[in-house]
Amino acid sequence: MYDHFSPQNLIEIAKRRDVYVLVRSNRILGTGNLRENNVWSVYVDPDFHGMGMRKVLMEHLENLAKRNGYKTIELFSSVTAFEFYKNLGYRKISTYQDKDTGKSIKMRKML
Repeated sequence: MYDHFSPQNLIEIAKRRDVYVLVRSNRILGTGNLRENNVWSVYVDPDFHGMGMRKVLMEHLENLAKRNGYKTIELFSSVTAFEFYKNLGYRKISTYQDKDTGKSIKMRKML
């Protein structure tokens, strides 16, 4: 994953998606990307896990998609984040295995 998120790859990703950064007191707490009604790359600084930061990011991304006229929102969840997204109302659509990123679960939520 380190190579996937190299500085050059992040620049290319930012050209295709809207990138949002959660900041408090000049410290980056987390980030998430949105392209149309697809959520990508939601990460929170490990020092802030369990403090609701990921939920804040997701609510922001969901509200943006809804304001842009989408009725659903989708994402690919890691196995470890699956329960978190399920608790936010996302439902499993399918499972994928990727040689670079491993197993992921495609999920969808009605907005």
